[in-house]
Amino acid sequence: MRRMLLAAAFVCCAVFLCACTAGRLPAAGSTAAPVREELNGWPENEYTALVPQPENGTPAWALWYEEQGVYAVFLTGITRAQGEQYVQALQQAGFEEGEADAEDASAGYLLHKGGTVLSAAVSEGQLGIYISPGAAQ
Repeated sequence: MRRMLLAAAFVCCAVFLCACTAGRLPAAGSTAAPVREELNGWPENEYTALVPQPENGTPAWALWYEEQGVYAVFLTGITRAQGEQYVQALQQAGFEEGEADAEDASAGYLLHKGGTVLSAAVSEGQLGIYISPGAAQ
C-alpha cells in the first residue's frame, strides 16, 4: 500500500510538471525517453543550481526529460520529516507554494519561484524533486 501511495505521489508530481510545461511538450510521435543517471552525490547542473541542496538524504538517481525541460532527482535514506523540512527550506529560499496534498504515507508539493517550477514528493525513506526552469509565466 505504501509503495502504491508513493508511486501515486510521483505520478501526480509528474502530471503537475507536464501541465506546467505545455509549451514545450514533444511533438506527436516523439520517442524521447527520460535519461536515467545513477548518482554518487548531489548533481551539479543548470537545473540543480536553481534549488538548494537538501541537507539530508543520499542522492540515488536522476531522470532528465530533455524535450520537456525537466530534471528529477531522487534521494533515499531521508525521513518524511526531513523531506518536509526541505520543503520549508525551499520556501525560505523564496519558493512559493502553489499546491500541496498529504496523506498518511506521503505528501506532494508544487512550488514556484520566478520562472522555475518545482515539485516535491515526500515519503518515509524517499524524496523526489522535479525541477523545471522557465515553466511558469
